[in-house]
Amino acid sequence: MERALELELLTELLAMAEPGPAAAAPQDWLIPVEQYTCPKFYKAEQRALFQGLPLVVGHTSELKEPGDFLTHDAAGIPLLLVRSPDGEVRAFLNVCRHRGTQLVSERRGNARAFVCRYHAWSYELGGALLRVPRRDCFPSLRDEDAGLVRVPLAERCGLLFVQPGGRGAKLPIDSYLGPLAAELTGLGLGTHVVHHEATGRRPANWKLLIDAFLEGYHVRSLHRETISRFFLDNVLVRSLPPHSRSIGARKTLLQARELPPERWDLRAMTTPFYLLFPNTILVFHPDWVTLLTIFPDGPEHLLYHHRMLIPRPPETEEQRRYWDKTFQLIEGSVFQREDLAIAESIQAGLRAGADSHFRIGQIEAAVKWFHDEVAQRVAPLL
Repeated sequence: MERALELELLTELLAMAEPGPAAAAPQDWLIPVEQYTCPKFYKAEQRALFQGLPLVVGHTSELKEPGDFLTHDAAGIPLLLVRSPDGEVRAFLNVCRHRGTQLVSERRGNARAFVCRYHAWSYELGGALLRVPRRDCFPSLRDEDAGLVRVPLAERCGLLFVQPGGRGAKLPIDSYLGPLAAELTGLGLGTHVVHHEATGRRPANWKLLIDAFLEGYHVRSLHRETISRFFLDNVLVRSLPPHSRSIGARKTLLQARELPPERWDLRAMTTPFYLLFPNTILVFHPDWVTLLTIFPDGPEHLLYHHRMLIPRPPETEEQRRYWDKTFQLIEGSVFQREDLAIAESIQAGLRAGADSHFRIGQIEAAVKWFHDEVAQRVAPLL
């Protein structure tokens, strides 16, 4: 993030923290509850969002060396990502071209080649067909027709983006990210490494968890025993279509009143949140980053992958204990017991049919922007 933008954001947040009456909200909005429960809406989301858009499926530090690979199934299409000997990361459908077996079953690892456990057809790290046992039994087989099917992938800002329903190699990620690419690069996301991760499946629509990261209205109540003591009520939100940025003011922001602007520090005085549409949340804590990807698993269940990104691998046992304790606070207390628990509670409450719509206040504007974007992309498929 450019220094001029940092100062602009901090100046605006500091002004919001000045005492005085809050400006009256010009309006509020309604969101149909059926968007969290309707099977037809879910199927349209799968096609429009989770097959047709760039999705974050990993961090570049997870594929360091040639042969390092990741598999990813949460988007509904089995994927295989691998760093090839030439240093490029490639993505393929994780499917053997002989009889359709899922080629790699491990979550991650390192390989010299990929060998199907069914009939031992094997493939190079670049996806080309390498070996076919009893090749003489397949007289019409052409190697160029039987390599792994490539899926569009891009490596930007330390993140690995894949379009699961696409074909080929190119992914126009720069146009999709727009100005966020420079912001995320400037915040050092690409130089971080994954230290901890947690995954799970929970009984809640995926959008309920996204909603929770798009507003600060709930922090004082839901998080009153954990993180609320660090924050002011002020949140500065900006729409960067189709994405959004929210900057939550930490109590340390008030120190800026006594400091010259050259000593203002965005990461120390605020917590920036980014939604990379449709399903990735980035939270820039003072000294580490939350990378959270959320996928639907049916209308009323979600899959989450929570990664902790730290500036560099721990060099001492003391550093390791610090990062371990920090992750457990966020994952175990804040995320599991508060954010996920409230999403499950809402989903259970929806079955009662008390409301046909949710009412969204002006201070929850980013929630409105998110649902408008979803509805616009899903509408042609309904």
